[in-house]
Amino acid sequence: MKRAWEALQLLLVKSRLRVTLYALTLITGIGFFFVSPDIFLPTVFITLLGSLLVFESIHLDSYHSVFLGDMIPGKLRTTISVFVIIIGISLGVFLIFIGIGVEVGRHFR
Repeated sequence: MKRAWEALQLLLVKSRLRVTLYALTLITGIGFFFVSPDIFLPTVFITLLGSLLVFESIHLDSYHSVFLGDMIPGKLRTTISVFVIIIGISLGVFLIFIGIGVEVGRHFR
């Protein structure tokens, strides 16, 4: 399991998928809020935001600045890191499913 997790982290760090997700999320967010909600659907923005949250949670240095460096002991920092990563992945998957579910429901209505 550890090797699979490290391979997934390495794949996400070296790929340019994160930059693309940032760009698409920014474009759909600005387009939805400022340009036209009819062209840029809010469900696409929510789905991209959820996938960005999942990718950032899996990334190696994702929540490094949250843990205050050396001020928190190592075991507590690891516990907090694992907890925040699990919450981030869960929230991201929830947003992805909500966005996809609303979009599928809209098409089959």
